[in-house]
Amino acid sequence: MLLMDRLPTELLNLIGTHFCTRGQSILRAASKIFASSIESPPLHIVVGSTPKFKTLPVTIKFIELLYHQESDVPKPEIWLTNTDVIVTSWISIRFPLTIVGDPLRTTNVLGSGFMIRSSSFPNSYFNLSHVNISSNMGPGIFCQGPLQLNLNHVVVFQSASSGMILRDNVQAVLKNCSIRNSTAMGLFVSSSTVECHNLTCTNNAWSGVCAVAGSTIFLKNEFDIHLNGSGPEMTSCFDLKAVR
Repeated sequence: MLLMDRLPTELLNLIGTHFCTRGQSILRAASKIFASSIESPPLHIVVGSTPKFKTLPVTIKFIELLYHQESDVPKPEIWLTNTDVIVTSWISIRFPLTIVGDPLRTTNVLGSGFMIRSSSFPNSYFNLSHVNISSNMGPGIFCQGPLQLNLNHVVVFQSASSGMILRDNVQAVLKNCSIRNSTAMGLFVSSSTVECHNLTCTNNAWSGVCAVAGSTIFLKNEFDIHLNGSGPEMTSCFDLKAVR
């Protein structure tokens, strides 16, 4: 006969309850540790999905308010599903954000460009992919750091100023991007570092790429920079360092 068979039923129940409770406590503690080590899933918002997110500027404003009201906001991602996104004022961004266009068809942001500025939030960044930008108000993308900028399959065309202006400690990675037909420079970089993979920069009125104030533009993989103008008499591009 086993020892367990000799124990009173009440004692067996007590032992079982103890180990069950102890096991649940261990599982709860392990779950908390495991959950804290897992990053929260992104907050996906599709523009046009509800009246609250009717347009891109309104959606961005909603997320900005959410950042100021909540201490822990999941990484927000805005998904653009419309072929043409018409904007009539600067798209101003001062918080970490990812915007994704439709990779299967062209998503055009028309009328104005993106103005991205550093924020008080830690690990500030801005990610943009699969979007074409045409701004009749100034640059297609104006970015002022310090922050991390990641552009993937982004086309900036027919800007009313330089195509992209990156300044004040922007650490940027451009992949498969194109800048063309700007009324000033294609890519202008000041006090920042840009790594370009497969960059196309053509038919801009002034210099195709220009780096000043100790900036560096790394041109990696294939690149196509030609048919750009020289611009007005200026000395701001004497510090050009385009490195392959």
